[in-house]
Amino acid sequence: MVVSRLTSSRHSEAGFSLTELIVVMALLGVILAISYGGLQVVYSAHDVSNRQALFAREVGAPLLTFEEIISQAVSVENPGPYAITVLTDRDNDNVVERHTVQITTAGTVTHREWLTNDSRVNTTLVNEWLWSEHNANQSDAIPTFNYYAADGSEITNMGVAASSAKTIEVTLLVEYEGRQFSNSRTVLLRNR
Repeated sequence: MVVSRLTSSRHSEAGFSLTELIVVMALLGVILAISYGGLQVVYSAHDVSNRQALFAREVGAPLLTFEEIISQAVSVENPGPYAITVLTDRDNDNVVERHTVQITTAGTVTHREWLTNDSRVNTTLVNEWLWSEHNANQSDAIPTFNYYAADGSEITNMGVAASSAKTIEVTLLVEYEGRQFSNSRTVLLRNR
């Protein structure tokens, strides 16, 4: 009896067997592999979310705003492929607002809204938006604003675009992390 007590005492002090260590290592490997896969899914979802947020912020929201102001325009001034100025009375208060949209070679899209007096001279800067810092329209030579006559023909002479345009196609192109995102809207000038 004394001998068996010594044997069991030595076995408990010996530690883990090689088989037990291999099983534990295999289980840890499986757990780490599953965790790594889950982490990759999270990173991928984060990237998709960032791209969708960028698209909504720098393409979707400005297009919606430009569609609204252009469709309500009572007059188009200074039309160009990368800039446009329109006059609106968005809230029917007989105070005309001047909206100026400018796309720069630096990749910015800015929009300024001015109140005007009876002579249609700017009086108060009401709002100023920086819609995009990743715009690629100018760098890729893709016009932001294309002007079309009532018969659907494209107007390339900007001198007559202000008076002859019936629809304006607005295209925004954004470059982010080496990828391009774009969308377009064709806007009918309702008040002309």
